[in-house]
Amino acid sequence: MKKFLRKLLLFVSVFIAGLIYLFSKENDKAFAYHYIEGDCYNHGAWIYDRIFNNPQRIDVAFIGSSGTIHSVNEKVVEDNLEGAAKDLKICNLGYCRLGTNLYYVLVKDLLKQKKIKYLFLEVRANEDYYSHPMFPYLADTKDLLCPQLLYNRDIISDYYDALTERIVFEKQKLFPELSTYGYNPELYGYGSSSQVADSNMLEIAKQRKASSAKKKESSGSREFHLRYPLAYLDKVIELAKAHEIKIIFYYVENYGTVYAEPQVQDYYKAHGELWIAPREIGNNKSNWMDENHLNDNGAREYSEWLAKKISRMESLAK
Repeated sequence: MKKFLRKLLLFVSVFIAGLIYLFSKENDKAFAYHYIEGDCYNHGAWIYDRIFNNPQRIDVAFIGSSGTIHSVNEKVVEDNLEGAAKDLKICNLGYCRLGTNLYYVLVKDLLKQKKIKYLFLEVRANEDYYSHPMFPYLADTKDLLCPQLLYNRDIISDYYDALTERIVFEKQKLFPELSTYGYNPELYGYGSSSQVADSNMLEIAKQRKASSAKKKESSGSREFHLRYPLAYLDKVIELAKAHEIKIIFYYVENYGTVYAEPQVQDYYKAHGELWIAPREIGNNKSNWMDENHLNDNGAREYSEWLAKKISRMESLAK
């Protein structure tokens, strides 16, 4: 029995030492962003190059989900800027799925590399309550080990995913040729799609959302769950203030939403401007590739509207 316990103790000691080693170092950003390159249209690898390698400046950054990827056409925005805003460089850094802790990671990395003027943060009808699936792969070690401890159902899986990524990184160090990555010089992150959603499917989605909205969440439950995503937005806002960056929250709707305005709008307005596009853009069925994403026509209308708003904002700032 004593022999078994000694072996068990040795195993546990080696395991703990390994954990300490793996999490005592900073996350390798080049590896981390390329580790997830098979996800979300390879946006991880592209975002790394746009932030860390591409010398082109970023004056206006959009941070959000795939809703942002398919809504903000940077080229259309830039082509329609006027006056003092004419030379602003726009960058769509949207990434698939929801989770404000990823906003924090992306903004933190962005501000270490680029000097931006305006930070646009995507908001929805309500904030998503949980951790973004890519957070554990991309987060700095300190942010991973000391996350917001307000209700986070994903904390164990986050630690597991982070451990897996760091183990793979250590293995890859044995083969230096695997540590070289191609360079993507593309300036824009917009996701083009000419697809037009089936109007009947959109109508079904609209009815489903109307029915779902009738199931009211208690105010206590909603307030409790909101503490987690808003805690990370607080951290983003703190970073923006430290860098004297203006924050704009922009509403990305889904087709058929019953909410003309986001439910957390008081929080947004307390920390920045809240921009809501004209309803006719979202109400037009031919503007959607599916119930959650605009197509090229819808993105063009949305981006032209953004350009007018940005031009007006920049003229007032001068």
